[in-house]
Amino acid sequence: MLITQLDHEANRGPWLQLRDHGIIVREVNLEEDGALDYADFEKKITENTRLVAVGLASNIFGTVNDIEHIRTMTYQAGALLLLDAVHYAPHFSIDVQAIGCDFLLCSAYKFYGPHVGILYSRPGLLDRLPTDCLRTQEQMAPYKIETGTLNHAAIAGVGAAVDFIASLGTGSSPRDQLVSAMHRIHEHEINVATKLYQELRDIPGIEIWGPSIREQERAPTISFVAHGRTAAEVCRELGENGICAWDGHFYAIRATEVLGLLEKGGVTRMGMMVYNTEAEIDRTIEVIQKIMQTT
Repeated sequence: MLITQLDHEANRGPWLQLRDHGIIVREVNLEEDGALDYADFEKKITENTRLVAVGLASNIFGTVNDIEHIRTMTYQAGALLLLDAVHYAPHFSIDVQAIGCDFLLCSAYKFYGPHVGILYSRPGLLDRLPTDCLRTQEQMAPYKIETGTLNHAAIAGVGAAVDFIASLGTGSSPRDQLVSAMHRIHEHEINVATKLYQELRDIPGIEIWGPSIREQERAPTISFVAHGRTAAEVCRELGENGICAWDGHFYAIRATEVLGLLEKGGVTRMGMMVYNTEAEIDRTIEVIQKIMQTT
């Protein structure tokens, strides 16, 4: 199977453990700009590849992967495609049938809901899994992997989060409203993120990691290194000024390691959401400029 150097460790670690059972697990290399090396991808996927596990968007650099190209390669190899959409789902509309994926996972906590994991599976695939199942449970998916009472309170919270998002859109059906809302949300988020990206880029000593924000599609996530300061120091000073940011590898530890950022304490990451404003960006830039002036 194939994994990538870019992914969150949750979409790497479990698969790497399959090596203990004799499964060959290869990883696709990462380019210096935070994008996958697609030439390496094409070289490593073969007719023996049974599963490709890859993220839709990087939670550390905001990179949106070329899923259409990846889907084509998996079709040609006869492999299944599993997508981690945790960092993609809050910012983009998702159509699993248009994507053509076999599995897709995300979590509602990323889009204003509770901590509930969500799994889409192409019909019939889960029934092929030899899962543990009590005889008292229905012997078909999804029931055979949901033994016990479900977390109905949290599930209701997921519904409320979806309703909130839909309320931001227009249309004659819930689906139309959601698609409309996600387009509006992304447009707002990427405009605010672009402002942050462009103004950070002009501050001496700030190095932004990840693809250019306007040259290709990307999530509204900006990660940077402040030369002369650790990421933890930058976040602490931002926090003292009432600005929320975080530091580290964000569980994308392999990507951080490959790019030589791990030993430096990782990066400072800032993510845009529907409620962020340009005034907040102005305030953030002002504080970062003061931080760099005292470095």
